[in-house]
Amino acid sequence: MKSCQKKNRLINVKDIRLQDEQTFAHCVNVCVMSIALASKLSLTVSKIKSIALGALLHDIGKVLLSPTLLHKKGKLTDSEIEEIRKHPLIGYNLLKDNPDTSATTKVSVLMHHEHFNGNGYPMKLTGEKIHYSARILSVCNEFDSIVNDQNNQNVLHTTDAVEYLIGASGHVFDKSIVDEFIKMIPIYNEGSLVLLSNGIIAIVVKNDPVNLTRPVVRALYNTKTSSKYSRTEIIDLRTDLSIKILREIKTNINELLRG
Repeated sequence: MKSCQKKNRLINVKDIRLQDEQTFAHCVNVCVMSIALASKLSLTVSKIKSIALGALLHDIGKVLLSPTLLHKKGKLTDSEIEEIRKHPLIGYNLLKDNPDTSATTKVSVLMHHEHFNGNGYPMKLTGEKIHYSARILSVCNEFDSIVNDQNNQNVLHTTDAVEYLIGASGHVFDKSIVDEFIKMIPIYNEGSLVLLSNGIIAIVVKNDPVNLTRPVVRALYNTKTSSKYSRTEIIDLRTDLSIKILREIKTNINELLRG
């Protein structure tokens, strides 16, 4: 039984990789994050394994879609969007009769694009009618898509992606799962150098455990005026919402201050 199960898993994963290397990498990323999140939620080992396999196979339905459609650059037509939205049901149908694949794995593949408010697909389920495994996958899937997908024209920085998840929690995603997920995301350690949207390079001096995307920072250097700050100037991004962090920067702080 175990060797048969292993064989079926390898065949399915290989199918994804043969269809599209980028989709395969995405599935692996979602799998890793789903394992970490499910573990953080204190699920049993057997449930974590089922969710992990569901994450690895969540896009298996795309193997039966046209490669031309999957790799299309630019905006999709309404009919093309509807075609791509068939992949959760296609994937479920590929797995449903496999006795060695758990029900949790199958349902997570089927429901990973359902939204809490009923605007997801393929069944437009709401709230807790969406299986908990799919609620975990949907958060991990969305996060990886918006920060890594080369075909996504609206790729976000990590901080913007986290803020998007926070804003969408409770109506697109399960808020309790989003709350746990964002605690896992390494954003800015204290002492990190960051570039702010107003052109200032600053150092992170204090993190807010509730909102890791908006720490307290100390201004060091103004890239617009090419000048450094001679006195301590603290910026609290929790209250100054007109400024946000664009990205972390890697540079020698001593060279920066000597410039």
